[in-house]
Amino acid sequence: MCGDGAMSRSVTSRVWSKPCPVRRWVEVVDVASSVLDAPRSQEAPSVPSTERRPVWLALAAGLLLVVGAVAWAAPQGPPPVPTPAALADSGMELAFNEEFDGKLDKRKWDTCYHYGDPDGCTNYWNSEVQWYLPEQVTTENGRLKLEIERKQFVSQTRGTFAYRSGMVTTRPGYAFQYGYVEIAADYPTGQGLWPALWMLPAASDSPEIDIMEVISREPDKVNFNVHFSDALAITEGGQRRTSGPGSADLPGLSSGMHTFGVDWRADRIDWYVDGQLHHSFTDRSRIPHEPMYLIANVASGGSWAGSPDGTTPLPATMEIDYVRVWR
Repeated sequence: MCGDGAMSRSVTSRVWSKPCPVRRWVEVVDVASSVLDAPRSQEAPSVPSTERRPVWLALAAGLLLVVGAVAWAAPQGPPPVPTPAALADSGMELAFNEEFDGKLDKRKWDTCYHYGDPDGCTNYWNSEVQWYLPEQVTTENGRLKLEIERKQFVSQTRGTFAYRSGMVTTRPGYAFQYGYVEIAADYPTGQGLWPALWMLPAASDSPEIDIMEVISREPDKVNFNVHFSDALAITEGGQRRTSGPGSADLPGLSSGMHTFGVDWRADRIDWYVDGQLHHSFTDRSRIPHEPMYLIANVASGGSWAGSPDGTTPLPATMEIDYVRVWR
């Protein structure tokens, strides 16, 4: 209900209401305050302390309950809005929000591709040299951490890999069609490292939207892309085709946390970095029109990024502060 901001009082509670739209909180405090305010002369001095102790224990428990109730019911701030000013007042609502304040929620996230092996996974089509393992994925101080390290792993089915790394995907818990996705990330740099934030269809492995990709030889250059497969691609060797690639050279991008966003619509895709528009794609025939899920990973190797060498600072970590989707 809506209120006028006034305080009303009942026997057991005080209710404060904000003007419309309203969030209310209830502070159940009168019982505890009446005990605290009672004159000490009302205590019966002849009562043994062992019999008085439960009263004080009850009082302490009541005070803890009050504190917890106030903290739980206190008015929250407004929901976060997209970083780009052009989208902040777009009317889109927050549909997915992961702040990584606790352990990774396995209902939302997986730590391998859906086609993974029992002991991990990798991207089998890019000649990558890392093997993804769940233990390379952690959360700490409100951030997701994906760590790559130079440590050999022998897969039961795929052979030997020189590097272990981490990845996450929302495929088990969340996919969406059209909207604005924003990820705040601090990515690692070094020869052979290939941090990426991207999207794949929930029902197949193509097309693909790359929110951002960075390769070692250009640490402050962010790459944007759409990949697809069609009949023409099959006649040319079955490889995925690239449509509308873009990039931006942004000095200092490889230092600290930055936001990477994609505004995906039926007729266009716009790529943002730190709220600024850097690339657009408007070929409707090449824009995905099906639900897609999110992926974050630190890959290495392949013909594009190259393999790590003695100069690569390992272990290295990509940290993600949040993942948000508005629709």
